[in-house]
Amino acid sequence: MTILHVATGAVVLVQSAQTALAARHPRGGAGLPAFVLGSVEVAAAILFLVPPTMRLGAIGLLTVFAIAFVVHGLRGQVPLALVVYAAAVYLVMSEGVER
Repeated sequence: MTILHVATGAVVLVQSAQTALAARHPRGGAGLPAFVLGSVEVAAAILFLVPPTMRLGAIGLLTVFAIAFVVHGLRGQVPLALVVYAAAVYLVMSEGVER
């Protein structure tokens, strides 16, 4: 595993867990949809961090990022951090797992 692989996976895991937990008690937030998307993102981030399932996790993360980007865009937001996360995940996935 590379530093980019571990750092990206760890940051996405923590931030998605925070999103899922915060969505359980929405204060004008998205509630259930954010909880479900955040939970799926947590699972995908864990898969991404485990070398044998890295590609499956990467595909899951890229899918979640795309959905989140569209949802944020519909709300008038431009989540540029998702673009950076997607680029890092794609780079790690395309490089493969070091053996």
